[in-house]
Amino acid sequence: AHAVAESLERIGCECTIASSGKRGIELIEEQNFDIVVTDLKMDDVDGLTILRKAKEELPEAEVIVLTGHSSIHSAVTAMQGGAYTY
Repeated sequence: AHAVAESLERIGCECTIASSGKRGIELIEEQNFDIVVTDLKMDDVDGLTILRKAKEELPEAEVIVLTGHSSIHSAVTAMQGGAYTY
């Protein structure tokens, strides 16, 4: 998360980092974001749950799902759920 945020900040983006999926959901409920970048696999709340929550709370926001554990099923599920990219 910190490496992605650092790269985005270098090109002028403002970033907020959530240290867990649970914290990510809290931030989505509390703040407005243009883009949500989430990992697919997390200990407490997975990226597909973050995707669903973001689409409910922030329908105009784009959601990018990152993963080192991709599968055709999770890619299809993410795209059907409204992910901008996977």
